[in-house]
Amino acid sequence: MSGLGLVHGIGHAVTAYTGATHGTALAAVLEPVLRFNAEGGSAAAYAGMSFDLGVGESGAPVDRNAAATIAELERFTRQVGAYTTLRALGCTDRLVPDLARTALADAVTGNNPRQPSEEQLTRLIRTAL
Repeated sequence: MSGLGLVHGIGHAVTAYTGATHGTALAAVLEPVLRFNAEGGSAAAYAGMSFDLGVGESGAPVDRNAAATIAELERFTRQVGAYTTLRALGCTDRLVPDLARTALADAVTGNNPRQPSEEQLTRLIRTAL
């Protein structure tokens, strides 16, 4: 096990259903997965990363520094031209339930710090459309 998580679990599903390149699929879901994880207990870890990325503020609340990390990673994906949406990769509203079920069944999803329900994952994927 490599320790991959939900970003890769969804990415594998997107690639399987649409043929999108794996890296592009990862970029499409990175931000929503990070937000999902931050809400579920990873905010402190993301806040710590904000200082490594040069966007952290000493004395700022954990949630604000976590949000700064997520925003910086989104900025970076845009800067390098990797930012996209699942819809741009060929995903449709009708495909979302299949993507969610496939991602949940992927072994790498079990490594995610927060385990989503099928309903949560469906909502998360819809935000990435």
